[in-house]
Amino acid sequence: MARRKGILEPASSFSALRNVESVKGKHDMKIILSILTLASVLFVAIPIQAAGLGNPETIALTSTNAIAATSTNSSASVPFSVQAGKDVAIGVRFKGVGADTGNLVLKLSKQVGDAATEDGTFFSWTIAANGTNYVSAVTNLTVNAVPKLSVTYIANTSTNALTNVVVTVFRK
Repeated sequence: MARRKGILEPASSFSALRNVESVKGKHDMKIILSILTLASVLFVAIPIQAAGLGNPETIALTSTNAIAATSTNSSASVPFSVQAGKDVAIGVRFKGVGADTGNLVLKLSKQVGDAATEDGTFFSWTIAANGTNYVSAVTNLTVNAVPKLSVTYIANTSTNALTNVVVTVFRK
């Protein structure tokens, strides 16, 4: 016998069924919340991937990924696309072959077509070498509607060559 509001009633299978349905309803709610959570993660992750943040591009400054000691290449032209976004993150990593220090100097210019590189420098970046240790540096640039940037100047002020030079570009 179950007691309800002061009245004695016989226990029925209906009250047991009601308890089973409430447990099933809680389980259904967990499934629905799991699906909504997964959908919201995908909703956020897919635009990030489409924006190019998950697809970095590696730029080869030279054919050997090395820059000779005390060299200046003011006629370099290494274009790369920045069309997929208005902001660009550029990362550089390298190491020297000897114990001395110097600088890696990169200058970038804006480029509209395949041959239309602007005169002058849009951005100049000097990165200090650290002997035979790896050096990593990152910078951010706002390029707005410019479709390409071009590395127009590469210099190594160190008396030793720089090796394993890798430049990576992220677009946003």
